[in-house]
Amino acid sequence: MKYVININGKSHEVEVEEKGSSYVVIVDGVSHEAHIEEVKKPGSTTSGASPVSAPVSAPSPTPTVPTVKAAPGSVTAPMPGTILKVHVSVGNPVEVGAVLFTLEAMKMENEISSPVSGTVKEVHVKEGQTVNTGDMLTVIS
Repeated sequence: MKYVININGKSHEVEVEEKGSSYVVIVDGVSHEAHIEEVKKPGSTTSGASPVSAPVSAPSPTPTVPTVKAAPGSVTAPMPGTILKVHVSVGNPVEVGAVLFTLEAMKMENEISSPVSGTVKEVHVKEGQTVNTGDMLTVIS
């Protein structure tokens, strides 16, 4: 199943697939194998059964690259993927919410929209280019 989870104001795409006795959990394009167990509330055990412990043995995700604080008007890739379409070029005026790029990630097309109104000052990617989370896509001022 696919979910969009909002944590601290940031949306994350999460997909959970059952694989035998474990699960594959894909978070923002990064795959993790997980073993999921139900955690029982204290006092909810029945006929001598012991409470189940917290989830176990989910491998650590790939280390993240330190991110540099982006300048206002900077638009960065929210997840790894491939740029399918660049909808703007340098000098274009844009409004908040205007579609700037179409990014393919996990076989889904995601529209990357402008967070600000202004003029496109820089475009750092081209169609067909692979990007990682946090890569600079464009600057608008």
